[in-house]
Amino acid sequence: MNKIHLESWRGLPVVYGLYPLIRDFFNQKSVQTRGIGGLFYGLQLTAAFLSGGTPVCLLVNTREELDRYRKYLAEIGFLLDGTSGDAPPKAVLPKVFTPTERTIFGPHDFSQTVGFWLPAAEEDDALLLSPFISTEDFEFTPEEYLDLSERLEQTRRRYEKLGPVPAALESLNTGFFRHQSLAECKQTIEEQIHYFLGEAEDLQRQYSLLLNDYSRQSLFRAQRSLGQRLRELRALRDLVMDKLPAKGRKEKKLIGQLLPDLARYADAWETDSPTADQLSSAEAIRNWLAAEETAIEEKMTATNRQVRADGLGLSPLTVNPQLGKPEAFQEVEQRLRALLRTINEAGLYQLPVGRGEAATSHRQLLAVRELVQQLRNTEQQLGQLEAFYHRRHFWYAQPAKLRRLLAPLLDAPRADWRKAFDGWYFERCLDREAIGREGQREPVDLKIVAEQLEKHALQVRRTPAGTSGLRVVVREDSEWPSPLNDREVLIDLTREDRDGDAAFAFRYHWKHLDEPSAVPLRTAGWRRPGLLFHQEFAVLTAPEWRAVGVDQPPAGSDGRLAFAEKDTGDWQHFDHWKGRDIKDLCLYVPTSLSEEDETWIRRYWDSILLLGDRVTLFHDWDANALTQALISDGLNARFLAAALIRAAEAAGGEPFDQGTLLAIGREVRRRCGLPALEPHPMTEYLLPVLKQRLPNHFFSRHRPWRDTFLPLEVTSPNGKKAILLPDGWLPGRADPMAEAWRQRELRTLGFDLITIDALSLWRDKVAEIDRLVEHLRALDDGITETN
Repeated sequence: MNKIHLESWRGLPVVYGLYPLIRDFFNQKSVQTRGIGGLFYGLQLTAAFLSGGTPVCLLVNTREELDRYRKYLAEIGFLLDGTSGDAPPKAVLPKVFTPTERTIFGPHDFSQTVGFWLPAAEEDDALLLSPFISTEDFEFTPEEYLDLSERLEQTRRRYEKLGPVPAALESLNTGFFRHQSLAECKQTIEEQIHYFLGEAEDLQRQYSLLLNDYSRQSLFRAQRSLGQRLRELRALRDLVMDKLPAKGRKEKKLIGQLLPDLARYADAWETDSPTADQLSSAEAIRNWLAAEETAIEEKMTATNRQVRADGLGLSPLTVNPQLGKPEAFQEVEQRLRALLRTINEAGLYQLPVGRGEAATSHRQLLAVRELVQQLRNTEQQLGQLEAFYHRRHFWYAQPAKLRRLLAPLLDAPRADWRKAFDGWYFERCLDREAIGREGQREPVDLKIVAEQLEKHALQVRRTPAGTSGLRVVVREDSEWPSPLNDREVLIDLTREDRDGDAAFAFRYHWKHLDEPSAVPLRTAGWRRPGLLFHQEFAVLTAPEWRAVGVDQPPAGSDGRLAFAEKDTGDWQHFDHWKGRDIKDLCLYVPTSLSEEDETWIRRYWDSILLLGDRVTLFHDWDANALTQALISDGLNARFLAAALIRAAEAAGGEPFDQGTLLAIGREVRRRCGLPALEPHPMTEYLLPVLKQRLPNHFFSRHRPWRDTFLPLEVTSPNGKKAILLPDGWLPGRADPMAEAWRQRELRTLGFDLITIDALSLWRDKVAEIDRLVEHLRALDDGITETN
């Protein structure tokens, strides 16, 4: 059988708490609950399973209890017939519209998760983490969120204490820190640094010698060539000066004799031969020789630059054998490649050292110099290796998914980590469900739904239809029930510990208040007096309870814990208690409780609250005894007895004391482990936003109303009132019929109900807020229609 989360079983909300508190216990195929809400939860769970076609076996202690359960089942439109004989009873449950409820972030639904995401989405820091970070192994539960948040904060504080680490150490490949001690790491790193540094420095020296020698030879050769050329040019100049002082014919003859010498000079030095105009006269020849001399002198001045430029493109393939040995350049190039390969294979640094492909000897020399500098920087920072080791060792001690988040955050300001993490985490919670929610959670017309629910509820109460699927086993004389098939669910209301038959699909077992392994529950949609201990809002009317102080114990009680029905007046001890439904209960609670009395109080404390509408508590407790019991530790019997007495005193006053009832209920819930209900996170975000946009409207959030809360109430300047409902439902996720009556009553009181579409708010926050603002502004004109 597939595992189905209780909170969204078959799309029916089977947990009726203001916040879902039931966890998925399918691995152990058993759910244990305790507290006042346990009975109501069991009966509503019975109805939910039957409505989905799953057979249910309901295990009770006595027929009196069965009659009592029949009354409770009838209140939710569930009728029992044929409770005697061998035939199994028939069950009737109206099938009405119910919303698809899916938990996204732990036990929280989509709208609540959007509420968690909204505050972080407001910050630009929420974009520091890439949306493409792998979410493999992430569970997206509140437990994981709190754990990762705490680890991020611890890591942030640790990094701040360690201070900045030199870049030279950050570049080290510290993977071996996981399995080596600090001394081993330090020895390994120092040995490798010293060896590689020596090799790199020697290689740098060889490169410098080769390149400098080649440049020197190239420079000397260029200078010798230009010097020889200049000398030949000056010799020609002297010859011209000696032979060309004449004029006329003699001058032309001498010019003809000089032409071969000038041609030989031009061919020898590969320069341009003089033109006819430059040889037309002695003066022209002298000018050409002077210009040539000036050009040679300029070349001699630029020789250094030219030689350096030629050296930039030097490689073993371009080496002039007359100036250097190509094999020497090949040897240092091979040695450089071998050194870089050795360093990279040794794993000293995270990234490969050296440049890409250094084709020229000059670039190879630069790569060697960078390598030497990197090694020297690392050597100089080895004094801080201990702090760096502890930092890296802490890094590798973190879970892989935490390192996945930390890696991009390390370079960001530490104060931005939490905002970035919150935004990313809740965005991914929503994103992984977005495809499945597409087209399934569109806004609904709440008014139409409420009217349909109300109409259907009234029809069902008049003409219920019957379906079979529930059998009731009374435990007075019956053996442990055998399952009908492997789909049948066993709901055990007997509070007795037994070993169940493994053939039952699931088992739900209600425990006592003192059972530490039980899961506390709460209910919504019920207005029983006893639930005031499990509700967080002020009751409008007090339960019909009163406390009576007595000096002597009632006759027949023997000074022990006892009960009686007002009509009969016969006092009985709790060993005769069988969970009967006593409409007018009398209860005697002595100050001196025996061990057996304390056991009965812990066992039946929640049942006492649910028995009748009228309870009279007789006691001989003084104020000091009540105070000491109320401030005692734990959920002990004396505390529970004192809570009953104080609650009865507060309820019996004129007027009744709401504050005391709330305070007692709050303390009972705290000791039962029930968390306080917080405002809806989506309304927490929207409240200041809407206040700013609508300064003339009055806002009230999380206001108690009946058996639930109004998430966000808005009053317009003309007095029109509206209630903003996340996804269109009041807190508590009561059954659909209860929700229909709630919304009908709110509309009768003049409230306009407005849906906050969580999906639209997530996709386009600005557009959805604009829609809400326009809707609220339109209330003043009286033209809005509830949607």
